[in-house]
Amino acid sequence: MATQYGLTVNGWVPKPFAVIKSELEADAQALFGSAVDLSETSRMGNHVNNQALKFTQLWELAGAVHASFNPDTATGVSLAGIAGLVGIKPLGATKTVIPAVLYGSSGTPIPVGHQASFPNATLFLLSAGITISAANFADIIISLPSDPVAAQVFTVTINSIPYTYTAVSLDTKLIVVTALITAINAGSLAITASLIGSTLRVVSDDGTTAFSVALTATLQFDKIGSPGVYVADVAGKVEAPIGSLTAITQNVPGLTQITNLTAGTAGRNVETSNELRVRRRGALSTLGWSTDPAIQARLLQEVANVSYCKVYSNRTDSVDADGRDAHSLEVVIQGGTDADVAQRLWLLSPSGIAFYGATSVLITDSNGDPQTVKFSRPTPKYAWAQIVLTKSTEEAFPTNGVDLVKSAIVNWANENQKVSIDILIDKLNIPIYSVPGIKSATRAIAATSSLTPPGSYVTVNIPIGIREIAELDVSRLDVTAV
Repeated sequence: MATQYGLTVNGWVPKPFAVIKSELEADAQALFGSAVDLSETSRMGNHVNNQALKFTQLWELAGAVHASFNPDTATGVSLAGIAGLVGIKPLGATKTVIPAVLYGSSGTPIPVGHQASFPNATLFLLSAGITISAANFADIIISLPSDPVAAQVFTVTINSIPYTYTAVSLDTKLIVVTALITAINAGSLAITASLIGSTLRVVSDDGTTAFSVALTATLQFDKIGSPGVYVADVAGKVEAPIGSLTAITQNVPGLTQITNLTAGTAGRNVETSNELRVRRRGALSTLGWSTDPAIQARLLQEVANVSYCKVYSNRTDSVDADGRDAHSLEVVIQGGTDADVAQRLWLLSPSGIAFYGATSVLITDSNGDPQTVKFSRPTPKYAWAQIVLTKSTEEAFPTNGVDLVKSAIVNWANENQKVSIDILIDKLNIPIYSVPGIKSATRAIAATSSLTPPGSYVTVNIPIGIREIAELDVSRLDVTAV
């Protein structure tokens, strides 16, 4: 049976170049006789080749038009148009946001747009100007300027609430500080007091919420820090673990230190075609409520900047293999603010079902009652790789080939290493061999929970948990070419 081309019962079948060329050669022989010269160097042969190429391109164009109506094969504007039919728009890149604490002298103004960065990395700008002051602290260290004496009163007033200790004979600085720590931690404010040497540190529990402080003359500030929010200068996904924003790029008199006591909210890269397809499929469930697919789809659609969401339910009467309580619901979600996620999750979740997750947010329901909503944020597993490239003798390896390989690996990882996706060592071949001039490559990988370099590497796949995401950066790639 002759092959059918074009739209068939099996879909689109393009006519290949060889078939088109053969048909044109047959037409030429029918018109000019079988003796016509159709060799590659003849005029007629060259004309047939050119026409066959043009017809092939038309077939490819027709195939692309056909594919543009299918959400699984459409790309670019065509895919965006299909997604728009169900109210979905492609997501652009967003910027990483880092809540930070700025330390220095009391009364120091820090202007909007102040620049800070990771060491030798992304530039961040202060989103709103702040002033380091006693009315706006997030982290402080307090000490006694002199040894205590009997009947001396020591008071730390936080958000208008006094915490007091009256010294007795033979008290030391440590005793006074320890007593104040006990009093502060027994209070209801979202702050934590701790001992550093013989000094008292008070820090906001979330590392960002400000509190006011006043001291009696028997105490003094040794270090003060006020909160501010830094936003990346350019859009894109930038991981910002605790303590990563430390470089003061723009000096301000009175400003001595910057750090982030909590992890930043990573921005996102431009949504890929595959991600858009997944969101479109999920949108088909958004008319529902309280089912796992509906909760997942609506959180993706209705909470700003959410890039990943997966819903898990434990409908049994006992704790499941992943640690979820009986009859509980867990949402693993990436992106969006905690407050936005919690508010929407409360409205979408089934009545009477418990929430499960490490992130806990207190919201107020429609009756004005407080409710605790829990969900999970994916924790990073920092990926590392050691790669030795053997150059090819048959193809030129670029002078910047090592850097190209590093960039290719990171770009591939950003596209493919999503939440709960295992690190598959053989998959590294995809970006590695996208760079020309490589004959072979040996690879070893590792994954750590912190940015401390691993003690050893392996040559097998590394599993990633359902609440984890593998993160890769150029700084964690050791690539050499021989």
